[in-house]
Parts: sequence; structure tokens; C-alpha cells
Amino acid sequence: MSNKDPALNIILQKIRLINFVEHADALRPGHKPIIVSIPEDTSKFQRGGMNVHIPLTFSDGVRWLARIRQKSTPSTRLILESEIQTMQFLNAAGMQVPNAFMPRGETYVGEELHFFFVEYFQGTSCNAPIAQGSLTIEQQHDLIDSLARFYINLSHISFTQSGFLVRDPASGNLEVGPLISLDFCQEDRLPGPFFFGPFRSSAHRYLAQIEHVLREIEQGSRAFAGDEDVISVYVTHLWLKDLMQNSPRLWEEGEQTFLKHADDKGDQIMVDKDGKFVGVIDWEWAYTASKSEAFAAPLARVDVNPFFDGINDLSSNEEHLVNAYNKYGFPDLAKCVRDGKVYQRLPMVIGQQPDLVQLRALEHALTGKILDCAVNTELGEWIEDMASGRYRMQVLALKKIKVVAAKD
Repeated sequence: MSNKDPALNIILQKIRLINFVEHADALRPGHKPIIVSIPEDTSKFQRGGMNVHIPLTFSDGVRWLARIRQKSTPSTRLILESEIQTMQFLNAAGMQVPNAFMPRGETYVGEELHFFFVEYFQGTSCNAPIAQGSLTIEQQHDLIDSLARFYINLSHISFTQSGFLVRDPASGNLEVGPLISLDFCQEDRLPGPFFFGPFRSSAHRYLAQIEHVLREIEQGSRAFAGDEDVISVYVTHLWLKDLMQNSPRLWEEGEQTFLKHADDKGDQIMVDKDGKFVGVIDWEWAYTASKSEAFAAPLARVDVNPFFDGINDLSSNEEHLVNAYNKYGFPDLAKCVRDGKVYQRLPMVIGQQPDLVQLRALEHALTGKILDCAVNTELGEWIEDMASGRYRMQVLALKKIKVVAAKD
């Protein structure tokens, strides 16, 4: 059955206008693609949340995917260029990451679609991961051991700032540039989007994002349903700022940073038909981070229900990852897993509506303490206490700003 989504149909029409054979042949001369599998209708698309994929097969059997962005923003090209540079760098370093290829010149943006090529892992029939729920306990443990070895190898590659990997156009050198985050950027800034960073560490990065939310609220540029929501988010982020600034261990990280996969919920891990680890795909949004963040356990290893109930105990899979690191002689990485709940939780509270369960869990992960209110306190009561107590002056100043803005 044909997909009736008009946007997808437009994408398919544009894809049919792109000469993938010409682009691929220019990147790999002498091995012209003999098969380009463009579907008849959108119901046959290989697609994820952000991209559509078109398989290509070369005359010598090598297979590529054209990775085509479904929707573009002013920052899309920068995001994809960083993904390509990251994959090329890791692949060249011998990591189990597929190689990536950028179409040359202005053809990088084909028919208003941003796309590039990714090579299949050798010996696999596709780039889609097998559902890990289908693995036996023994296969899951073997997979965690393999992931530990992958991350150990990744820990040998370090940088000195936190941000996205970019290629300097003048020198051609790979370096850490600004953090390209759609949640914390100004897309409408001319002549191009404005991004934050790079930062000295993960702590500096998250503090900057908290301050960005506070600044947006004060300037009236962040939308809310009502005044109560404004005060709730404002008070929460004032509290988050204080929590971070008064948590010494966040600021004790060394100067080194390491690559962090930005979407490690499990479907980025490739396994073969026997459940053996093949590699890691989808490096879109990957960034460099402090060691504790970069090697915190992937979200795929978390027990979801206890985690969202605010429990910071390690899951059995996280414990297995700790044991694997210790077995291979890397207790420093094992410690990153044990201390990693902070970095699993920070992105879930910054820029979000307040969730008292998550705030309590974050403070517990950072300090070992429970949030500075009774455990059975309701969110509204906690917000009111903070707004009339610790943050009274800031809230009064915000209300004054809102009154002046309303008069204008």
C-alpha cells in the first residue's frame, strides 16, 4: 500500500531526480554501481526518524547507503558534515564504524535534499541492527563484553574541548568546534545559525545550556502555556544552576574529552546473524565530552522502569559492563559507569518542564543526597517554596520584566 504522507511523496520525487550512480562513481572510480534500489512508493522506504536510505551495490559487491535527510534546517549541512567527519575519523582509526563519503562540490545538496553515502559493514547484508531482545542472556553478555572493548579502544582517542568534530576549511585539520544542538542554538541568526561552544568540559557545556534557558525566559523568547509554567521552569533552572555550580566533582574533570555517541539507546549497535558485535552506526549528533560523560553506560543498558522511577542503582547489564572494564584492566572506565547516572539524567531535565522525580534522582546521583524537600512533597509545593524563598528576588525581578514587556 502506498504511503499517503505528502512530505514523503515529495522526498521520493526528488530522490528520483538524483543521479546516485554519477555521485558514487565520482567517489569510487572504476566501480560503478550496478544496482540502485529506489522504491516504487514510500511504503517501501528504508527510513528512520531523521533519514531515508537508498541502497547501492557496486560491480565488485561493495554496498553503500545513500543517507538522505527527510527535513532540512539551516544547520543541516553542518550537522551532516560533522557526522561524516566523525565516521571517517573513527573508521581511519580502526574503530568498528562504517566509512562515510561526501558527494563532491556543490552536489552535496542534491535537489534540495542533503545526502551522503555510508558503506555497509563488510560481511553483513544490511546496516540495520538485529533486535537485541531476540538475543539470549549469553549473547547479551558477549555483546556487552564486545562493547567494552569498543569503548576501551575509543578511550585511546582524546581531544581537549567539548563540542562537535569539524574540519577546519583553511588547514584541513580535524578539530572540536561548537556544539550543534537544535535545542540550544539560534537558527535564524544571519548569515548562519549560531551555536554554543566549544566548551572546556561537559560541566561547562551543561551550565551554559541552563543559563541559556534562564536567559530565554528572561527575554521572553521561550514559549509557555501560562505564567505558572514560566515560573516553574525558571525556578527549576535556577535550582539546577546552583546544583551544578556547587557540585565539585563535576568540575574536577581533566582537560581531556572523548567522543560520545548521542543516541545510544541500542539500535545503533550492529550484530550479525549469530548475535556477535559488528560495529556502531548512526554517529549523527556525536560530540566530545568529559570522560565521565563519554563513558557513562549507554542508555540501552539501563532498566527503563526503575530509571524513570528515579532509582539510580545500576542495572544488571550496567554491572556487567563494570565487570568487563575491570576484567580488561580499565577500572577508570568502570568508575565512569558507576558515576554515570548524572550524565544520563542531565539531558532529561535541562530545557524541560520540571519533573520532581527526575530532579530528586539527579541530585542524588550528584551528591548522594535527596532533593532538599520532603520526599512526599508535591511539585507545586516545591516550586512555591523555592519561588517565595531561595529564589524570591529572581522571581520578583522576572515578574517585573514581564509587566514591563506587557506594557510595551
